[in-house]
Amino acid sequence: MFIFADNGGQPAGDPTIDDSWLYTVSLEPGDDGLSVTQEETIFTFVVDLEVATEENWQLGAGRYWLVAAPTHDMEDLAGATRWNWAQAEQNFGEPRLIDPDNNFGADATVWTPFSTLGVDWNPAGLTFTIEGILGEADLGDFALLSPADGTELTVEENSDAEVVIEWEISENAESYTWVANAAGEGFDDPLLSLASDNGGSDNRLTLSAGDIFTILTGFGFEAGEEAELEWTVIASVGDNTLQAENVWSVTITLEEAAVSTEPIETVDGFALDQNYPNPFNPTTNISFTLPEASDVSLEVYNMQGQRVATVASGTMSQGSHNVSFDATNLSSGIYLYRLTAGTFTATNKMMLVK
Repeated sequence: MFIFADNGGQPAGDPTIDDSWLYTVSLEPGDDGLSVTQEETIFTFVVDLEVATEENWQLGAGRYWLVAAPTHDMEDLAGATRWNWAQAEQNFGEPRLIDPDNNFGADATVWTPFSTLGVDWNPAGLTFTIEGILGEADLGDFALLSPADGTELTVEENSDAEVVIEWEISENAESYTWVANAAGEGFDDPLLSLASDNGGSDNRLTLSAGDIFTILTGFGFEAGEEAELEWTVIASVGDNTLQAENVWSVTITLEEAAVSTEPIETVDGFALDQNYPNPFNPTTNISFTLPEASDVSLEVYNMQGQRVATVASGTMSQGSHNVSFDATNLSSGIYLYRLTAGTFTATNKMMLVK
């Protein structure tokens, strides 16, 4: 018996080609892991692979092909090898055959549907099924790439300069989380925990220097201070997690932006303030000013431009307003909040850190 991966609706290999299969096992009646029952001329073979192979046996979620080949003498084959297969997923496609000794005279030297063979043999009763509990694929080892270990970084308040953090791809990973903490404190309860770009699926995290300044000051660091941190990345698939092979250090110097002597520009008395606190977990306050009664919409977007919440909507009176935003159902990351009041529109960033 052989198990093959799927290749566009066909097995990704051939029993006559060594090592083209995922697993193979050869059993005889009486062997551990094989039971045989008979009802008239119908024989049923049940194989327990973990017992038969004495291994903790698991296939990741996917489609596979199960191939069985009789090795005993059969009247119609005179002992020759005949390979039959059916897909492990029931009710998908028809059985096929590969016949290297050409016993059927159909020149089926590649996997061939029975309906095209024209042979006097009905495979309708040939059914193979893999049963079990959906497993979780193993995560592959991976390493950090940049910024390099020991990097010294200066971040300025309100700066849009990009800081890109990258790491290798972990096989089978569905998501990544970047974590950082004070040197020597480990990562069981990290100071920072942020999903990577593209909703956690990318092997990189992009922040602005201003975002980092805001995050660290939100945790008590002050302008002019140095924050000595260690960081790494956690890969996840289902409930399985795996930390990157290495832990790197970074020293971040917080630099306050120079005070501008230019007057603050206003637009007809409308104003949207920075949320407070920021970073926040899980609630924050958003304040804005209306010079006149207006139809107002205050919405929150993720970094992919998808609206994730409407904080306020409707007609609001002239004056200052303060609304609370609860992000309990959102994951850590950077979000945009946008105020629309009449023809006035303004957008600010905020950081959710759980």
